[in-house]
Amino acid sequence: MDARSPATLAVHPPEPSGVAGGGLCAPVYRSTAYDGAGEPGYSRLSNPGVDAVAAGVAELEGAEAGLLFSSGTAATTAVLLALVPAGGTLVAAREVCADTAHLLDHELSRLGRAVRSVPVEDLDAWRRALAAGASLALVESLSNPGLRVADVAAVSEIARSAGAVTAVDSTLATPVNLRPLEHGAGLVLHSASKYLNGHSDVIAGAVCGPGSLVARVRRVQWATGSCLDPGAAALLGRGMRTLHLRMQAHNRNGLLVARFLQGHPEVDSVRHPLLESHPDAAVARTLLRGGSGMVLLRPGGGAERARRLVGALRLVRAAPTLGGLETLAFLPGDDGLRLSVGVEDPDDIVADLDRALTSTAAHRPRRREAIA
Repeated sequence: MDARSPATLAVHPPEPSGVAGGGLCAPVYRSTAYDGAGEPGYSRLSNPGVDAVAAGVAELEGAEAGLLFSSGTAATTAVLLALVPAGGTLVAAREVCADTAHLLDHELSRLGRAVRSVPVEDLDAWRRALAAGASLALVESLSNPGLRVADVAAVSEIARSAGAVTAVDSTLATPVNLRPLEHGAGLVLHSASKYLNGHSDVIAGAVCGPGSLVARVRRVQWATGSCLDPGAAALLGRGMRTLHLRMQAHNRNGLLVARFLQGHPEVDSVRHPLLESHPDAAVARTLLRGGSGMVLLRPGGGAERARRLVGALRLVRAAPTLGGLETLAFLPGDDGLRLSVGVEDPDDIVADLDRALTSTAAHRPRRREAIA
């Protein structure tokens, strides 16, 4: 493993194998086939540029090997199929993103896999579910959209004692704020479309971990054809070179915005992992080096007020994604509002939120409470 700091690793990513150094930017290998060190290569199976960016993700996570996929969902699917055999069982946290929940609830059973869901914070439930027989535990280090913080070290230890591997989707935390492998996880997953890319212009996924586990996932990738396009990989690699700088701004702005919203009279509740009111605040303080740019708020007036609030925002844009430079708002399906706080001047973000909250005021008494 490289002993250099994550900031240095981000700025100086690995170069494609077999290529002479000297270029400040790595070439993009768009050919479907090529002569790789005397052996014919096919880009669906391996591409020098894609492989170099995958190695860069692995370096940032402190992993031995990495793979890139056509999307985060493709990466998750490959891990599940590789590590949960037909007839086998997966134990997953209930608090996962909507696409993963659909995959677990509707697709895995058709492929002959069983799923047991447990509350992310209930370690006794993890013990019971894993002890009953399972090959994989799946958690999101910081869940989307509920922003629950998984005790990665505890879940990984419980899984290891039961003979299972832990896979951690660390999309929202990023390797800047958490490296799950250092806490006992077996694999790390990312929707690389989000913070790793950071520019809202790439759909990609990533898996990192020990070479033996990644090799099993690679075989599923080859069989399903879920490789990443070389051009998309190049954009991802470019974005990753500023990950450490962007995350400093996301971490700072996210907490500033959360604290502002926590004291606003038009907000009933707010969630950010580094607020004392967060249900997993103790775990977050121990586990995370930063809180990311994600904030979940519930304005007074319920779902209708949340919709009006999104419509009243001017700087903050509405979009069903996160992790880009710009601040984004999304309605995740209840009366809450998910903010992906960007890297703009925080005073401008706060001013836009304050104006929108004030202009859509419900003018009625409200009860402040924690988001369940």
